[in-house]
Amino acid sequence: MATLLYGLVLVSTVEYILGAHILSMDRTISVIGQPLILTYNNNETPNITDTVRFMVNTSIEGVCLRNHGRCGSGKGNHVTRISSNVIRLKIPSFNATRHAGAWRVQEGYGVFSNYLNLTPPFAHGPDFVTFSPSPPGHATEGGDLTVRCSADCYPPCDYSWILGTRQISSSSLLTLIDINRTQAGVYTCTVNNTFIPQSKGGQFSLTIFYPPSEAPVISGTVFPVFEGDVITLHCSTTGGNPKPNLTWSCPGGSTSCSDIDSGETRTCTIPFTANRSQNNVACVCTPSWQYGGYSESKSRKMVIYYPPGTPSLSPGSSHPWLEDRPDSLICSLPSGDQGNPEANFYWIRNDNDINHTGFNYTFTPSKEDNGHEYTCTAGNLFTDRDGQSRPESRPVQLIVYYSPRVTISSDKHTRVELGKLLILRCSADSNPANPTFEWTRGTTHVADGIMLQIAAFRDSDQGEYTCSATTMSTRYGSRTGSASVIVTGERIFVIY
Repeated sequence: MATLLYGLVLVSTVEYILGAHILSMDRTISVIGQPLILTYNNNETPNITDTVRFMVNTSIEGVCLRNHGRCGSGKGNHVTRISSNVIRLKIPSFNATRHAGAWRVQEGYGVFSNYLNLTPPFAHGPDFVTFSPSPPGHATEGGDLTVRCSADCYPPCDYSWILGTRQISSSSLLTLIDINRTQAGVYTCTVNNTFIPQSKGGQFSLTIFYPPSEAPVISGTVFPVFEGDVITLHCSTTGGNPKPNLTWSCPGGSTSCSDIDSGETRTCTIPFTANRSQNNVACVCTPSWQYGGYSESKSRKMVIYYPPGTPSLSPGSSHPWLEDRPDSLICSLPSGDQGNPEANFYWIRNDNDINHTGFNYTFTPSKEDNGHEYTCTAGNLFTDRDGQSRPESRPVQLIVYYSPRVTISSDKHTRVELGKLLILRCSADSNPANPTFEWTRGTTHVADGIMLQIAAFRDSDQGEYTCSATTMSTRYGSRTGSASVIVTGERIFVIY
């Protein structure tokens, strides 16, 4: 802080001359700018008749003419006869330049008073108050501030600092350490010259800047939410001078918002539409206070529910399948498209639900499964809401290989007539189709093809006849099925 130098003015000691022609003044110290009265007293005579001149150095400041003549001054002073032997000169406003020096009174031509030496320092001030350094107008909470109040005074002035109506210092120096917000207000420095007396004051306003005392608070949408819903997040801070600026950082969503103030609270709100890329991602609210020292960020993790992709259905092993051999159908989702929450799988056969869940459906196929259509669906909390549906796979039609189911029939139904033609026919249901047929009696091969003919049935033709149907496949080889009948002289008994 710069040091303000005072122009100090000291009152000289009056020189008294032995005798009766006395020049005196009404103050011990001359006060710049205030009246000063000089009095000339001639104690040797009761009646001053000669001309009286008041002089400073060589300048005549006032005159009273002889024989009680007129008194006056061409310098703006007032000269008055107080009595016949006392004359007074009044300087309306003492000027250190014009009025300083050796004063004396000349009476007539040969009589002089004593010298009255008016030399600096003279009493003065305060005329105005200055602050050093210039008050900043604001300070940050926790910081320090020193301001010196100065004025040009003699004798030295008294100082006092007031905050509002409360005195806080009795020196020229105002020192604030570890400033807090309660110290905001109007600071007044009063400078008082008790000798004159005269006082002057100066003041400045101090604003205290401070951040919010608490971290931001996030409110708004409660998670989880569904993809497509509108998410609204509010970030609020309370307190602070000035209030901080709030910024949202939310990947995949809008981050622009406007600060809205309500009392001590500032709120920044962002709305955006939820999408799956935001799942398990945190939105961060960061306050920025322009004077630093406040970095209390807060975040809100988002949980977004969204549907799975369209599932794919495939056999665990390639077609065709073989009856009575366990196999699986596998339902799968595209990579990274499992849905949230992770989807469950559901199974459908020929448009009828199967009481089974899970990605793998294992069962033992039978002849009856050949040609059936299977589909799978994937579902979670998103798809199972009203108005939503589970994505469904393309259907898979099963191909099941099964052994021939053989049937023997006769145009004679169940009666046999000796000596007549007997025809037995063999048919088979199989996959692959078109089996080959063989007829045997006991262990003896008797015919190939679907029909066995006996031209004239005899007793010796009685016995057990078997028709065997055989299919062939590259993958599974041969599969055989058979049926038998017992033929007697009277009837045909079918044995399966």
